[in-house]
Amino acid sequence: MKKIITTLILIALISYSCGKDGSGILTACYTCTATLVTTVSPSLTGYPQTVKTTTEPCNLTPAGARDVESALTSTSTTTSAGYNITVKQTAKCVKK
Repeated sequence: MKKIITTLILIALISYSCGKDGSGILTACYTCTATLVTTVSPSLTGYPQTVKTTTEPCNLTPAGARDVESALTSTSTTTSAGYNITVKQTAKCVKK
C-alpha cells in the first residue's frame, strides 16, 4: 500500500502544463503507466494481484520521463509465514 501511495504522490508532483521549461528546453506531455504486481510463493488464492495507475504528466523532457520510469521501477521480496512475497513495480512513459 505504501508503494501505491508513493507512486501516486510522485506522479502528482511531476504533473505540470506542457511547453518549455525555464531553460528553453522543449518539454512534452507523456502518458505514464505504473504497474504494481504482487506474487506469492507457494501459490496462494487471489495472487498474483495487479494494480495499474495511469497519469499524464506534462512539462517533461525526455530525460525527465526516463527519470520518472526509473523512480517508479523496483522489486522487493519478503518472507512471511512461510510465503515469499514479491512486489514488482514497473513504469512506462510514452510521449503524447
